[in-house]
Amino acid sequence: MCLSFLAEEELTGCLLPSLYINLEGIDLSRYGTISILPLFAVPEDRIYLLDVHTLGEQAFQTTGADGQTTLQSILGSASIPKVFFDVRQQSDALYAHFGIRLAGIEGLQLMQLRRRPRLCMVDNKLQMLDHCISNHPGMGREHRRAWEAVKENASRWFDPALGGTYEVFNSRPLPAEILAYCIQKVHFMPRLWGFYHFRLGVVRAAEVTQHTGARITDSQRPAPFGNGSHMGTESWI
Repeated sequence: MCLSFLAEEELTGCLLPSLYINLEGIDLSRYGTISILPLFAVPEDRIYLLDVHTLGEQAFQTTGADGQTTLQSILGSASIPKVFFDVRQQSDALYAHFGIRLAGIEGLQLMQLRRRPRLCMVDNKLQMLDHCISNHPGMGREHRRAWEAVKENASRWFDPALGGTYEVFNSRPLPAEILAYCIQKVHFMPRLWGFYHFRLGVVRAAEVTQHTGARITDSQRPAPFGNGSHMGTESWI
């Protein structure tokens, strides 16, 4: 496995995030497993799907073209800006299973919450990535229709309410519908980042960065987040 984006000197000091990352798995947390790590490397305009279920630590320890940079070193570098959506359970899983301490992370979920007009701040409900993509104002009708079809087709595979199971993320080869779903989610993340970022302003952006860091710190504590209703709201604003 050789990932061409694994060259730290090319990523360090970038003003804009160049890596957009998501995780898929079963009960994604310290108690569950990581199956797939989709990653959009913007400088290459290429999306990678890392098979964490099969590769295990090798997915994070393999060096890149420079012979020294690994995905783990990039994920832990504060000087390389990276974007996750909701980093809480993903950081929990990465730290518990692979000892990865995330740094340099921007959280799209908090950006979406914080960019709302102040009159709407009484609504502290957190949105999911699928919802944010579906309701992105900049998405044209055809793109929205295509995304909804991808989401619907994939949901039949993994949503227990529709007769699916999250175990499908460990199937090899991945069903085409799941493959398309993983790719499309990270594909739209740069668009969301641009839309939210340029509406935040300097002060709110700094608040989001600070609180995203607090989420990561909390994910590494002995007491886990859990999966209760408290995960659906945010009281920091």
